[in-house]
Amino acid sequence: MTMLFQLRIHLDEPIETESVVLDWSRTQGTIDYKGALFDRLHQPSMALDLLRFGAVVHCADKLTSREATENGWEREISLSIPAMDPVQWQSATDTLTEALCFLSGDRWSLRFRESCEQESGARVRQSCDAICLFSGGLDSLAGAIDLLEDGLSVCLVGHYDTGLTHGRQLELAEELGNHYGNKKVTLLQVFLRPSPRRDNQVEPLPHVTEKSTRARSFLFIAMGLAVANTIGDSIPLYVPENGFIGINVPLTAARRGSLSTRTTHPFFLRRLEDAFAQLGIMNTIRNPYRLKSKGEVIAESRNRGLLARLAPRTISCAHPEASRFSGQPQGNCGYCYPCLIRRASLHHAHLDSAEGYAYDVLSEQGFVSSQSSRPSTLKAVMRNLSRTYKWSDVLRNGPIPGNERIEFEGVFRRGQEELREWLLSSPENSLRRLLPESMP
Repeated sequence: MTMLFQLRIHLDEPIETESVVLDWSRTQGTIDYKGALFDRLHQPSMALDLLRFGAVVHCADKLTSREATENGWEREISLSIPAMDPVQWQSATDTLTEALCFLSGDRWSLRFRESCEQESGARVRQSCDAICLFSGGLDSLAGAIDLLEDGLSVCLVGHYDTGLTHGRQLELAEELGNHYGNKKVTLLQVFLRPSPRRDNQVEPLPHVTEKSTRARSFLFIAMGLAVANTIGDSIPLYVPENGFIGINVPLTAARRGSLSTRTTHPFFLRRLEDAFAQLGIMNTIRNPYRLKSKGEVIAESRNRGLLARLAPRTISCAHPEASRFSGQPQGNCGYCYPCLIRRASLHHAHLDSAEGYAYDVLSEQGFVSSQSSRPSTLKAVMRNLSRTYKWSDVLRNGPIPGNERIEFEGVFRRGQEELREWLLSSPENSLRRLLPESMP
């Protein structure tokens, strides 16, 4: 069954048949949003259209359950979105749809209709040399530091829907401002999510939620690009993410396709750039770490001392708030795939410590043999490290554009080696004996 989502800018717009209505209203809306970014994009423009489009994609993703689908994963999602120039947006529909389908593993259809707002020509009251996505994770912190070390003034753009992420982004941005000067560092945070039910909503949302959030990165990129575009066409958007997690080769056959995230996969970013160029948005999207492992990102930091001091405050976890259910501190769980890669990368740079993680998979006795679900990713990593490598592995999560397959093969192998070396440092014999002495 196709889920149709209609974005309404004004509450008196007619409602399309059988649609879930996403009302963009601060008082009666079904999208919760706040942040300084909205004050800077308060006038209608292509950038505001882009931001709202990203919001609809994110909310539709969270409001469409995968459980009800035939295969338990692939959904059919249709969006009806107002736009300042719907003809121009429609010209990029095929490319945007291809990017979204690849990102989330669903079947998306897009329709743009005439917006009742008028273009004002307003620009963001902001001056900087670069926009950098700022999640509060280790790679985004490293990216911000490297840009600031180059002498650039940087606007950090962050999305959050929990208090933990919000606080870490604020804390890290403040530290960067203290070190490089407040005039060099600006943080624009956006709180955005589907609204809970309220009595004053014209069309309340259904009681459905989806945990996978594969399309969230589209909102994140749309936010950053909206800011860059309103400042000027020459302002680049930086999306700092290591290439090992960028291609994100599936650990098992069961995780192929979009079951492994494609947040910054090079094919996804290339299709986005193509779509935005069709829209007349010429700001470049740059990932400076696309051909680096996470360990190389940290070891080659332009200010390694500052990165080492702030790294423990970053959050790289796939589920940073889940640990509270087991009575552990919230933050990095220590056993999900991003946490394993994080610790391996810090080990590569001689900065690893078990402090600050809910679980220490290297030294916790019996962790690997535990009957709980927590060791499942660690076991999959160890099996993956023992299997014979094939050059086609780097293509298992999607095609590599251009002629960079060999370069990404190198990134993949170096990332695997970082994981193997870190795991071999474990004091637990039961863990070490499951690993190969060298990469097969």
